[in-house]
Amino acid sequence: MTRNIYSATCKLHLQIKIFLLIGILLGCSVATWAEAPEVFLYYDENYGFNPDGWGDWKSTKKIEDAVVAELDAAKIASVVGNADEFLAYMEDNPEGVIVSPIVVPEIVYTIGMKDDSPMENFLFDGGVLIYSGDTPFYAVGKKDAPGQKIVPGNQGVKDVLNFTAQYITTTAAAVKPTDEGKKLIPSLEPFNPNRPGLLNVLEAEKCDPIEVYAEAGNSADPILFAAPDMKGYFVHFHMETLGNKPDDYLTQVGLEIGELITNRFGELLDVEPQGKLTTTWGNLKSIK
Repeated sequence: MTRNIYSATCKLHLQIKIFLLIGILLGCSVATWAEAPEVFLYYDENYGFNPDGWGDWKSTKKIEDAVVAELDAAKIASVVGNADEFLAYMEDNPEGVIVSPIVVPEIVYTIGMKDDSPMENFLFDGGVLIYSGDTPFYAVGKKDAPGQKIVPGNQGVKDVLNFTAQYITTTAAAVKPTDEGKKLIPSLEPFNPNRPGLLNVLEAEKCDPIEVYAEAGNSADPILFAAPDMKGYFVHFHMETLGNKPDDYLTQVGLEIGELITNRFGELLDVEPQGKLTTTWGNLKSIK
């Protein structure tokens, strides 16, 4: 009788251990899923925009609506947030993906932040920034004020990417998709960026990798690259005047960004269950 009780007790302990092990394994799986970052899209009407007319919040929303639609279709979670949430996202998601068309807010980078700006730290710690419009970090959004230029115009690239020279050219190019571009961005079409990147400068800066998605000789756009010691990636995407583009063109840009995120970074991102709303616009004012 004692042996039977002991046997039953051992069996119970074994069952408990098995349940605990299953719980731990499930807990690990849940934790891993929960820690995967959402895609963050920057939108904040309380901050100024590029002062040279390269875009505005209305064109930004058109682009981001299309990004959101593509991510939702791929069941990739995303969130649209303001400047404070931009900064908080970088701190909470050092390997996250940010879409910031045309401008960044002054709280993540501005004049005088030559080293260790939040924007620089995010990229060098493993984050991804997808940036469109004018020369990267040429202008920043000021709170409750017009946007401000970073003078000289190449200073932002030097401060944030630690480059020694400007990799942007002001000579427009008629770029065509590469094989890699067709694979990762199926909707990418030939276009004429007026701020393409120069591949020889990226090579001279010892960027690795350099992924070229559309090119015309030495000029390219879109491009993904990492500066030396950068664990993340900067994505140069449709560097051109976007403020005067028709809605269908802006939607096309957003679709292409969404495809690149899905096909290049999708496995690293938070994938929502089927049927769940994936994107939150927060308390942001809508633009008609």
